Amino acid sequence: MRYQCRCLARVVVRGLPPRVRASGHVYRPTTKPCGARRSLRRKPAQYIQQPQCPQCGARNWGLDRYRIRRELRIQEKCYCSGYPEMASKGVPHRKGSRECDFHPDNAHRYE
Repeated sequence: MRYQCRCLARVVVRGLPPRVRASGHVYRPTTKPCGARRSLRRKPAQYIQQPQCPQCGARNWGLDRYRIRRELRIQEKCYCSGYPEMASKGVPHRKGSRECDFHPDNAHRYE
């Protein structure tokens, strides 16, 4: 499963010191959360000691929903001959859809 570091520490994007304007407003350097990504074999709660983040050293992991969605989109494309008008143009369809060769109800096609 894919996990992303949910650290509270913030990583400085630009190493600039804070600037003060004539009006007295202080501009601080832009910061962002660590956001390190890692694949773990088990859920973080199942570890005796949770894995440590390689960037910030935190042990707070959460699901990386973006990568999970991205990998599912990649796996669901199919180019079979179930939709001939789409297959001739090279347009993919969702694997397991109604006319797809991999749909469970279409097993009678191969008997």
